[in-house]
Amino acid sequence: MIYEMMFAHFIQLSGFHFRTIKIKQGSLIYRARYSVGNNSFAKLSDVSYPQKEFVQNFSRLNRPYQNLFYASETEKTCLSEMIPYWIDKFNKGDIFSITLGEWIVRNELKLIIIPDASNINERNINVLGQLDKPEIEFWNYFSNKFKTSTKQDKDIYEFTSAFGNALWLNSKIQKIDSAGFMYSSVQSPKNLNIALCTSSIDNGDLVPVEFVEMHVQRGDLNKKGLPTYKEIGDRKRGLIDLNKALIDWK
Repeated sequence: MIYEMMFAHFIQLSGFHFRTIKIKQGSLIYRARYSVGNNSFAKLSDVSYPQKEFVQNFSRLNRPYQNLFYASETEKTCLSEMIPYWIDKFNKGDIFSITLGEWIVRNELKLIIIPDASNINERNINVLGQLDKPEIEFWNYFSNKFKTSTKQDKDIYEFTSAFGNALWLNSKIQKIDSAGFMYSSVQSPKNLNIALCTSSIDNGDLVPVEFVEMHVQRGDLNKKGLPTYKEIGDRKRGLIDLNKALIDWK
């Protein structure tokens, strides 16, 4: 009921003035998956977006049974976003595998951005320069929610996904054509995350160009209470056959 109540409230907000940014053709974005031990991913479906029936929980911008392609604008941000999973699932000294996917934008993507006055990212600064003070205050309230973790507020995903879906519906009413969202990272707050509609992948607007597998060992907690990690050994090309994977995916 939390989600439904907030969505009903957000959908009635008037004056939504959307800001969009473009991810240019040829840009690279990153998505990662982890696995226990020496298990490796060999199928594109394991490292791309999940099928709807497997989405059982709320996440930053989706409700259950709503799938999105979550990624980051840099490799560092992508790996940092995985820290909350590592702290819950692994102990100090544990070694696990990560498959890091590098995806290229083949057709320019337009994204709705959640502006954040505290983020010095160049994309964000350019948008902030277009806003007046009331707009900045409005978006800062919501951008702070997008930077709140479930450790701080167990219901935060219901809030952000309700707002995101209300934002999405309003964008369609205003005939704004976008492929998804861009917003500040929780774990790497000076950088940005991306949530794309699955159609961008299905249509070939975004395709993988490389998968790299690495082994990581969890270390001690830092001053913020988050686990540190270090890579073990050399990186190697992932097991996924890109030519076969893209054919199977279609």
